[in-house]
This record gives sequence, structure tokens and C-alpha cells, in this order.
Amino acid sequence: MESLPPVGFWSYERTDDELSRGNLSALRRIFRRELQIRVGRTPLKMRESVDPEFADGSVDWERQISDALAESSFMVVFMTPAYFQSEYRARELLQFHARELSLGRQGLIFPILYVDIDHINPADPGACVEPRVWEILMRRQNLDLRDARLNDPERSPEIWSRVGDLARAIVSSLQPSVISSYLDKNLKSKHFRDILTQSRVF
Repeated sequence: MESLPPVGFWSYERTDDELSRGNLSALRRIFRRELQIRVGRTPLKMRESVDPEFADGSVDWERQISDALAESSFMVVFMTPAYFQSEYRARELLQFHARELSLGRQGLIFPILYVDIDHINPADPGACVEPRVWEILMRRQNLDLRDARLNDPERSPEIWSRVGDLARAIVSSLQPSVISSYLDKNLKSKHFRDILTQSRVF
């Protein structure tokens, strides 16, 4: 089994970035720097979600997203209530999950818990458009940023440290025969929590 290239996909709701006053964008910039320094001179590629209302009408954005997901080696998901309410985010997650399975790999989806989601009922279509998305994400270890999300990401050593941990976990996951060895080591960390114990499942 060969190493996977550092090509990733950000799956998030643009409205969440606006409501956080751009903090999600700041987190993405920090992550990009932390990941790039760990992969060295190998070019890092990161694609991201596109919402129809912000898409260029002259571009087949759905095809672009599909192609980007087909080329990605990992996905970072910002979990918020709006994320689970989005049909487009559900499509992204399910397509990449199918790719993960086709690669015969595990641990290529990295959820970030950005705000509380324990009130979400995955059986309610108004709260979760696709229950399979909930199930897939609830079975992953997540990086918990809820208690730090109101800090200025660029000025918070704690956020830099946690994002650095995430970058290290992703680099590990891209290596052959490495299945979340870093996450296993951090299983009991207060920042990498199994939200199956915190959230309602179906």
C-alpha cells in the first residue's frame, strides 16, 4: 500500500464562517501552515465546499466538487447544526466516504466539533438531512474546539497546538498501513473525544 498525497477537502457551511466572523477561515489558514510544515516541500492541495448561491454561474461547480473529492486523500469536516442540515454537505461526505472505502483505508475523515450538536435528532429530516452522515461522523474521533472557538485563532497557542495535533494525525493517516496510530495514542485526550458517548445516536 502506497502513501497518499497531501490532497485534502474542507467540508463546511459558509454561513458558519460568516457567523464566526471568519474564524473558520482563520482555522483553515493555520491548519494549512501546520500541515505544510509537516509534509515539507511536497505541494499541499486543499479544496473546499461550494454553496450554489456563491458559485460562479459559468462554472459547473458540482462537477468541480465531485472531481476534487475524487482526488482527495482526506476530508476535514466542521460539524455544526447547519452542516447536518445541508444536502450539499451530505453529498460531499457520502462521496468521500465511498472513496475512503474504495481505497481500503480507514481514518481519512477528520471531524472538528465546533459547536454543541448533542441536541440534534438524526431521525428528524429538518435537523439532519441524511442520517448516514450522522452515523459516519459519530463513529470517528473528533477534535473538540467548542471551548476554544471564541478565541482569536491566530493569537491562541492552545488552538495552534490542537490544530497541530490534527495535522500530525492527518500526516500519519496518509502513510501505508497506519490506521489512526496517532489518534489511538490520544484516545483519552480531552480534545479527541468519542462523541458517541455525548450525542444521541439512532
